[in-house]
Amino acid sequence: MILVLDAMALIHLAKSTVLESVCKRFEVVIPSEVFEEAVRKSLGAYADAALSSELVEKKLIRVENVAEKTKAAVARFGLAGGEAGCAALALELSKKGKNSVLVSNDKAVKNAAGLLGFTWTYVPMLLVVLGRRGQLPKEKARRALLLLETLGWYSKRVIDDALEVL
Repeated sequence: MILVLDAMALIHLAKSTVLESVCKRFEVVIPSEVFEEAVRKSLGAYADAALSSELVEKKLIRVENVAEKTKAAVARFGLAGGEAGCAALALELSKKGKNSVLVSNDKAVKNAAGLLGFTWTYVPMLLVVLGRRGQLPKEKARRALLLLETLGWYSKRVIDDALEVL
């Protein structure tokens, strides 16, 4: 399976200490816009950017340029920048018959996924699925979910629900 990560998913997986594990188990791809936003522009300022850069150098994360025509096709759904790049990349992979999932917490991405026919999830659900399938040790997935709660991006209810089904 190919995971397409937007900037926040990349950052959250890094901050929750599971990014490298995920990259070792799956093919992870980010569009060049996400690399610019979450890695290149943030190097030296954030540890998660340094980890992401290292994983790109090790070829555990692949950076791809997406066709402008495909980005234009997803722009009509209110997507721009990294989210547009991710949706366009997920759409291209889907059209090629590749098994991929776009990981994003952006509501416009979620809506576009349903209309354009690519698969979408968000970080807590990804951690639950990986933990339940044994692709990430359950304890590691649990710790990552708790870290996400302390980062403050996800509500206690979202994290509690994820922990309950894990």
